[in-house]
Amino acid sequence: MWVNDAACHGNIRNCVKVIFHIQDILEQHPETAWFSRDTVRMVLAFLDSSIRS
Repeated sequence: MWVNDAACHGNIRNCVKVIFHIQDILEQHPETAWFSRDTVRMVLAFLDSSIRS
């Protein structure tokens, strides 16, 4: 719900983009990456440069 409130605002396309990129990060770096708000903030900043952490 936090991701939706922070960036997606109910837009399913944006939610899918965020989930895709988070999954990609977790699969590429399974030993060091984990799901957290920091990971989500990194993805949001990558997708939209107007979003700052």
